[in-house]
Amino acid sequence: MRGCLHLTRKDIVSERRHVLLERNRVLARIEAALARMEEGRFGFCTQCSSPIPIKRLEADPAMARCPECREAC
Repeated sequence: MRGCLHLTRKDIVSERRHVLLERNRVLARIEAALARMEEGRFGFCTQCSSPIPIKRLEADPAMARCPECREAC
């Protein structure tokens, strides 16, 4: 007989909460990137104002900091 996976209501609520928090985090990053676009600051590090390499922005368009500043924090 194969065992069944039974999730409790608490498990389901916890998982949904986790999914919603992650979705909200991603949405906040996207909204911040859009605001930087409107302000003419998109593609520049929010800490040091250096340009963010285009390859990094292609991989993650919502990136706010250059690789050097990301490593420093």
